[in-house]
Amino acid sequence: MTARYSFVVLRCPFQRLATALLDKMLAPNPTARRFLAVADPTIKIAAEADRRLDQLTFADTVALMEESPADQLDHHFRLQVAFLVFEDYTRWFCLERFGVAIDTLADDLGFTVLDTRAETGRATSRLAAVTGAFAAVPAGQLAALKLGGQVPRPADLFTPALIDRVARFYADDIRLYKEKFGGEGLLFPV
Repeated sequence: MTARYSFVVLRCPFQRLATALLDKMLAPNPTARRFLAVADPTIKIAAEADRRLDQLTFADTVALMEESPADQLDHHFRLQVAFLVFEDYTRWFCLERFGVAIDTLADDLGFTVLDTRAETGRATSRLAAVTGAFAAVPAGQLAALKLGGQVPRPADLFTPALIDRVARFYADDIRLYKEKFGGEGLLFPV
């Protein structure tokens, strides 16, 4: 493939995983059910899956992810490097500094980026952030919190052990992110 101009947007793997849980795993939906079907193929009945999802914690999600075939995980959980089309890109952007991408694409190409995250209805950035230890809180409780207009800070879903496990799982993504943007956009210094 050839292209005169190409770009990609990467995201801090820790932020990405926390958001995947908060946006996709707090209620029975196709993404959550697909994740559970890959992670725990013994579950065959939708009602059983929904009960299991309601009890699933962030720590459980990480454990199931680690045990699952990585290439079968939903795109919200797979490594970002699995989606790279080119060996190199004209521009590399990170979501943590998305304003830079918007301005650069406008300057380079006259390209207007429409950031629709707030309009999707799932954006956690519009909710009040609450602090606490949320790694072992069941998804059902987190869903109730979210329904009430609150959401845990992404960092509060992690324990030191989970940081290490996620850093190992997403090692290739973290390496690429650090290579392209340095470590300052990562949620945790690893």
